[in-house]
Amino acid sequence: FDSLYASGDVAASQHDQTVASARDADAAVDAARAQLAQAQAQRALVHDGTRSEDLAASAAEASAARANADLARVTLGKTSIVAPAAAYVEQRNLEPGSDAQPGAPAFVLIDARDPDVLVAVPEARLDGIAPGTPARVRVDARDYRGTVTRIEPNADAASRTAQVRVRVPNLRARSGAVVDVALGTTHGGGDASVPLAAVVTDAAGATSVLVYDAAARTATRRTVHVVAGDSDRALVAGLAPGTRVVRAGAALVKPGAPLTVVPE
Repeated sequence: FDSLYASGDVAASQHDQTVASARDADAAVDAARAQLAQAQAQRALVHDGTRSEDLAASAAEASAARANADLARVTLGKTSIVAPAAAYVEQRNLEPGSDAQPGAPAFVLIDARDPDVLVAVPEARLDGIAPGTPARVRVDARDYRGTVTRIEPNADAASRTAQVRVRVPNLRARSGAVVDVALGTTHGGGDASVPLAAVVTDAAGATSVLVYDAAARTATRRTVHVVAGDSDRALVAGLAPGTRVVRAGAALVKPGAPLTVVPE
């Protein structure tokens, strides 16, 4: 828990509350031990041949004190949640002060040695993507090979995308970094990241972009395959990286029509 606090994954207020709870549990253990010692002392005093009722009462008090001490030790052991290995906190399901329910995950952790990559994939593009599907991840001009391990069951209703989890061995990227991902078998022509507005989908479901020809100042339509995307950009196969495409009004521009480049 202290390591999570030091890394910033746990708030200072939560850390202080947990430390205070541990101190309270320590005090309960000490109180139970004192009660046990007192009961044992009373038993020793009455053990000298007085009434059997006193002996029985003293024994009962000693037994209750032992039970209280055991309970306090168990409670103390439950005040800390420890990660099994070095990890990042991806999701916290337990709020400070709430009770942990048996079988309910308190935290979702990501292995710090091999962090997962999460890809928001449109529902219409999930066909052919399943656990075991190969993936290529590009970050900081480096390419990595990975494998799809899971498709999260709950899709985002607003963006109509599903989270696809990719395991990438030896990935060197900070937690929360944005990376480019290509899922499945790529098509010829390379992979490129383009503005989502540049991708046009026709009535048959085919996707394309308008590629700008600087010499002719016109554009030609190029069929592409969308392999991943989010609310702003799409990763497409069939287009070389760095290719200039029409972004504004891509669905309205006719191939061959004269175009004027507007600086951003």
